[in-house]
Amino acid sequence: MKTRFEQIKKMNTKDMTKFLCRFTEAVLELTGINDICDYCPASKFCRDGHTGFEDWLTEEMSIKY
Repeated sequence: MKTRFEQIKKMNTKDMTKFLCRFTEAVLELTGINDICDYCPASKFCRDGHTGFEDWLTEEMSIKY
């Protein structure tokens, strides 16, 4: 049996972009926020087609955890 975590780890960038966008929309809708895109964490990267998370995912990180 495959777990959700295993499925998420195997996603390519395009699939992860769609997943993150849908997940963010669902969470923000539950909080009653109407202008979802304005509150999306990837909004500064977003463009037509809601692909901001793709740019965010492929951006080089300067911060190390």
